[in-house]
Amino acid sequence: MSAVAQSSERLGPSAIRTDLPALLFPGQGSETPDMRAMVERERPDLLRLAIELVGADPFAEIERGTRFVQPAVLCASLALWSAADLEPACVTGHSLGEFSALGATVANDNAPTQVVLSGSRDVLEQARNAVTCRGSRRVGCR
Repeated sequence: MSAVAQSSERLGPSAIRTDLPALLFPGQGSETPDMRAMVERERPDLLRLAIELVGADPFAEIERGTRFVQPAVLCASLALWSAADLEPACVTGHSLGEFSALGATVANDNAPTQVVLSGSRDVLEQARNAVTCRGSRRVGCR
């Protein structure tokens, strides 16, 4: 039997506890005005990391686009996760929320968070601009 087959047998539907909640982390577009205060209260370490890696407070710059929105949403999602103190049967995420789900499953490891807060922000911003600006005369489009 292949390793994939063995793995899927162990993690099949019967392996998921139905008495525990499933947790879905949101993607971009779920930002709220009170996110920064909640992150500062629940996970000040994430706020410091975001400011360090983004080069600015992403919550203060959220109107400037994806480069700031995504780190803010990611930090808020992980801060809420910490505050909730849940034991879910499984975690998943929509779009950006996949990084939050990954961060929630690898306790005390900020690697997934750092990916969003640093390297991928530029790639995501460039991709968004390429799609948005194709054939556009909008300010900021090249």
